[in-house]
Amino acid sequence: IINIVMKKDKRLGTNGSINTTLGQGIYFRNNSGINFNHREKKFNVFGSYNYGTRTALNDLTINRSFFDNGQRTGGLDLFNHMVYPVDNHSARLGFDYFASSKTIIGILFNGLLNNQGKTVDNNSTITDANGAPLSRFTTNSITKDKLDHYGINFNFKHTIDKKGQE
Repeated sequence: IINIVMKKDKRLGTNGSINTTLGQGIYFRNNSGINFNHREKKFNVFGSYNYGTRTALNDLTINRSFFDNGQRTGGLDLFNHMVYPVDNHSARLGFDYFASSKTIIGILFNGLLNNQGKTVDNNSTITDANGAPLSRFTTNSITKDKLDHYGINFNFKHTIDKKGQE
């Protein structure tokens, strides 16, 4: 059994950071965020906000041939083009009250707003034994999804003895 006890930073004052990651492929992508912490003797307020956006691309080509006794009897050629944009917002805000040197009472709010969608174009061709087209069909779909998650956490921590039991 390994017991890893992490010590909490007990310095007073305000601190924070800003971060960003940018990328460019076929489409642009970005993840950026900010976080802060403000601590006084009896109170600690902390929070963060992050935003991410990206667009994924998937091109898929499938060529199938059908055989009977070694002879090609037909085929199916498929091409699928999908564009998948995603926007994420995540935030958290927390508050700790140090009731005594052994007791901490806290609350944490967090949320995630996720907007995503897909645009999919499918082109299919059915061919005869010689590869000549017999029929073609195209399907298109557009979806939009909104996946929002929220949470709240109440916490209470009390150190029972000097050995660190909680």
